[in-house]
Amino acid sequence: MARKRKSTAEDVVELVSRLHWGAGVTLAILSYVILHWYVGQGITAATEIENISRNFLQTILHVFAQIGQYIFPLLFLFGAVMSLLKSKKQKNVSQDRKVANETPQVDNNANPICPKCGAEMIHRVAKKGSNAGNSFWGCSSFPKCRSTLPC
Repeated sequence: MARKRKSTAEDVVELVSRLHWGAGVTLAILSYVILHWYVGQGITAATEIENISRNFLQTILHVFAQIGQYIFPLLFLFGAVMSLLKSKKQKNVSQDRKVANETPQVDNNANPICPKCGAEMIHRVAKKGSNAGNSFWGCSSFPKCRSTLPC
């Protein structure tokens, strides 16, 4: 199935979401201030017939600036929120990896504790796949938690 075409607005949001969220907020503020200033300048009326084309272009730019002073900041802010959510998600993933890499506390007589959810782990043997026959520690709260540790 072919990939859906994206609009320019989606491209802008995706681009801003790849930046730091603070950059997106800064772009939103700057775009509003600059476009609002341009709209406030007004349009000079054409006094001569030769200036009509220049006045027409000025009017078109003025209309786009009036609309853009609200649209661009919203797109930039949406991109900033997406960037913030991505950074939070990456932070959680890296914390999960750090916790999973820690060695469990093993008592000679007790089963280890799951590094993700804190439940007791159970000694299991893989029945399928490339690790068939190998033993490992699996979380007792499976399938809610799928944490495993080597034996």
